[in-house]
Amino acid sequence: MKEIVITTNNLILRDHKVEDLTLHHELISNEEVMYYLDSMRSKDLEMTKEILDLMLDDMKQVNRKKYFLTIIKRDTNEHLGEIGYDVISQMNEFKLINLFFLIHKKYWNNGYATEALEALLQFAFKENDVLKVIASCYEENEYAVKLLKKFGFIITNKVDTILRGVNKVHLEFKLTKPMYFNKTKSIK
Repeated sequence: MKEIVITTNNLILRDHKVEDLTLHHELISNEEVMYYLDSMRSKDLEMTKEILDLMLDDMKQVNRKKYFLTIIKRDTNEHLGEIGYDVISQMNEFKLINLFFLIHKKYWNNGYATEALEALLQFAFKENDVLKVIASCYEENEYAVKLLKKFGFIITNKVDTILRGVNKVHLEFKLTKPMYFNKTKSIK
């Protein structure tokens, strides 16, 4: 598959490059950004390099499974975060994916996650044969919950769990291709 580059009014979503190591490390080693994903937080640059190498290797595969994209601000070339998905199953040509997004704290509440998610969902459903998206977040992460619901995701499960020694509610969401396109019609 060719390199993925998606442009929006304000953003460029693109495949990772070797040169992204430092930028990627700054994001996935940040305790605040990775608060809800602490077990996945990079502990050092070597760990980040291993993660980046896995992504770069997967990009070369015929049956690519990881679509992890860097989010760049078009006018300043600043690294805003990451967005993407894992293909978790495939039946014939249709894919089920697990979504994620991470934005540097200084860019929170500026609409970048919304713009990036819109572009990613358009790509997934129109160009990558995705039929269903699943996502999850903690109930207290109000921004993530609001963002997912804005695009038509519905809650499919609530799970009581423990995060950092505290009881929390973890929400699981789904969005199908028909749900998404019905929702976007009603927005316009």
